[in-house]
Amino acid sequence: MKTFLKFLELEYNLTWKPSVLGAVFGAFFVLHLCSLGGSKAVVSTNYNQTYILEALAGSLYLPIFLVVIISYIYSKSIADCISSGLMKSLLSHPIKRDYVLSAKVVLNFLVLLTACFLPIFYAKIVFSVDSRAVTSVIVTFVLKLLSYSSLATLLCLIMREPLLSFAGTLFSLYIVESITDFFRALRLWELANIVNLNRLALSFYGAFLSRAPLRVLIESGALYTLVLYISFSVICLILSLIVFRRMDLD
Repeated sequence: MKTFLKFLELEYNLTWKPSVLGAVFGAFFVLHLCSLGGSKAVVSTNYNQTYILEALAGSLYLPIFLVVIISYIYSKSIADCISSGLMKSLLSHPIKRDYVLSAKVVLNFLVLLTACFLPIFYAKIVFSVDSRAVTSVIVTFVLKLLSYSSLATLLCLIMREPLLSFAGTLFSLYIVESITDFFRALRLWELANIVNLNRLALSFYGAFLSRAPLRVLIESGALYTLVLYISFSVICLILSLIVFRRMDLD
């Protein structure tokens, strides 16, 4: 555990700086608040549903923006560590590659979560939204960021060149976001609902209000969506470990 914590500290010192974090957090915060700017003008019989719809519809591409920016920083950090010989020097000690990669993945994901939580909690204060609605949005964003960042990590390790991984991550996440519209165009409504990650928030909120939450999740298809994206994230992380173990550090 101490070794892993040391790697977290090392990863922070190598990759992140207060100015970089401030720029990433500030950009995401401003964009998110702009997307929520029209929420007060929305008339709805269920204010909490309005918040969820506005938060997700307005923030549809914000996780992509954040993951792509952070994946570029992440990819550049790996490239610099390899070119400078630092990565090879670290692994010359009796240290597993899994520790090095895990520290990078964990810290980068924590940065994503922090940037995500700040504007959501701010929106709760501004709009006085039910905590269950806020929790529904947070769970949805966590799952979305987990799946996106897992895919971005895999692409960064495969491509290695920062600009190439930046473009590849942006294109791949755009495809993921477009899958729902693709199935809708083919009139495959059930598949479109299952792959639509953004609809999870309303399903979670409905489950929180129900006496039979599991039944609500199954009937809405949200449970299948949950399993699909968690499995996708796990597969991407496992493949990332395999790629990193076999990576040539010369």
